[in-house]
Formats: sequence, structure tokens, C-alpha cells
Amino acid sequence: MQAHFSKCGYSVPDLTNPADHAMFTVQIHDDSTLEKAGLFQIENASQKVSSGSMGEDKSKGHDIEPVVTASFVTQLSWLMRRELNGLVRDKAALIGRFGITIFLNLLFGLIFRNAGNRDDTQEGFFYDHFGALTMVTISSMFGAAQPTLLAFPEQRPIFLREYSTGTYAIMPYFISKICFEVPLAFVQSLVQWLVVYWLISFRGSFVLLLLASFSLGLASASVAVLMGCAVADVKTASELLPVVFVPQMLFAGFFVSTDQIPSYLRWAQYLCSLKYAMNLLSIIEFGSGNCQEGAEVACKGLLEGNEIYEDKWWAYVLVLAGLFLGFRILGARVLSVKATTVF
Repeated sequence: MQAHFSKCGYSVPDLTNPADHAMFTVQIHDDSTLEKAGLFQIENASQKVSSGSMGEDKSKGHDIEPVVTASFVTQLSWLMRRELNGLVRDKAALIGRFGITIFLNLLFGLIFRNAGNRDDTQEGFFYDHFGALTMVTISSMFGAAQPTLLAFPEQRPIFLREYSTGTYAIMPYFISKICFEVPLAFVQSLVQWLVVYWLISFRGSFVLLLLASFSLGLASASVAVLMGCAVADVKTASELLPVVFVPQMLFAGFFVSTDQIPSYLRWAQYLCSLKYAMNLLSIIEFGSGNCQEGAEVACKGLLEGNEIYEDKWWAYVLVLAGLFLGFRILGARVLSVKATTVF
């Protein structure tokens, strides 16, 4: 089979199930194209007529209309059971995820040890303090996004096969994912702040810092979901990771103040979850009541220079929630289009 497909110009990619490749190939291309390539070994006229009728139907469109017979509750319960089994069985991924989180944040904690207790009236110590907060926040973004980004492309062929046969619908599939991703992201954020909070001696509320970081993790994971749904393999997803997340670091306010960014580029900050999370974390750590005595001018300059307004904290929360929901919905839409066209 593999030799025949290669001869016809439809080689089976590496690490791909030949049966899946055959199914996707005949669903993507119309029968006349495949017949000209010699993919079909037609032995008599009746088979040719039958093949031609199929090709005529396909020429009208490649959309698949899966019919799901199971109830929503049944779909969701089985999908959640599978997610739970996958989580329990893949212990290496869990160990790696939390092991890297602990290692990196322990490293940050030791490098920036007691940065929050130093004399913030001195410019160098103040920016050490802000730098510690920035590094921990960037770590939160990548720590939540990368596992999700790598997982979706791997599961995509399974989803396409099961969705196209009407095993389940898009909505229960995404809800089952969220039901496990949200608590996992919260535990990861909790572990992170348990490691760094007392090592760095942050001044803000532990709970508020944790919740702001958790919100960033959810929003970043949603961007990763959209990217994972849009690409076909892990390699492509990994290559896109820096393009989407690295520019957000430039709008975080540490490397350059927002007011120093050219006005024609400044609009991009409004699409960056890292920017809104940094706004919240900066308010919690350097806002009124937490700024070190004597460093009020530096704290005010930090907030104003990055266009952070303490009375608009609720807007930053709503935007992060909107990014979380918006990118998830877009991801579901992209995946549904990919599934119905089997591309």
C-alpha cells in the first residue's frame, strides 16, 4: 500500500498510520484527480461508473457532515474519562511539567533572593525587584502555554478521525479539555508561587499574585490551543511559539517602558495577555499600600510609564477573561473547519 501511494505521488509521511493517510487522501482530493494519478485500480466499467458518481459528489464540496447520536452528557462523560486516564498514565509529562516549574522558579528565587526586601529607593535595587516579578511572570506564560501547544497537534489526527465518524461533537471535546486544564494550571501556578514568594520576599498579597498569574496561564494556554488547532504537527507548532509569545515580552514594561514604544506599534499590547497580567501584578506589588516607603516616586513612575492605572484593575481582569474565552472559541472554530474539510 505504501509503495502504491508513493508511486502515485501521495507518499505516507513518517510516523503516520497508513490507513489514516489513505482515508485523509481520498477525502481531501476528488476522485477524478486520484484516478488520473492511478491511485484507484479500477478493473471494470461498473466500478468506474461507481467511482465517477462518487467523484461527482465530491466535486460539489469536501465537507463532512458527521452525525453524533450520543447525548451531550454521554459524550462529555466519556471524553472526561479519557482525559483522566491520559493524565494518570502520562506520568512522565506531569513530572516534567512540574519538575521544570520547580527548577526554574527555584533558580529565579535564588538569583533574586530577597529582592523585594532591598532598598527600593535605589534605582538598581528597584529594578531588580521589578525584574524578579517580570521573570516569574514570563515563566508562568511559557509554563502554561508550551504543554498545551505541544499536546494539541499530537491529538489532532485522533480527533479528526473520531469527529468525522460522529463519535462526539466539538463542544464536549473542548469542555472536557478545559475541565482538566484549568485545575492543572492552577496547581502549577500554586507550586510556582510557593517556591518563589518567600525566596524573593514579594510584598504583594500571595493570593492575589497567585490569581493574577493563574489568569495569565489560562489566557496563554488559550493562545496555544488556537495555534495547536491551526497547525498539523508539533514541529510547526514549536516553530510558531517564539513568534507569538516572545514579542509579548517587549510589551511587558521591563525591557522598555510602554510609553517609549512607537505609537504605530503600541496597539499590539492590547492583544498580549502578558501585558495585562503584568499590569495586575505591578499593581499588586508596587501599587498603593505595597510600595516601599520612600520609593513612591519610582513606583509611580513604573506604573505611569507602562500606562498602568490602579483603578482599572477590573478591566485588566475582564480582558484576560475575554482573551481566554475568545481564543478558545477561535480554536474550536478552526478545529471544526479543519475537521469538516479533513485538511
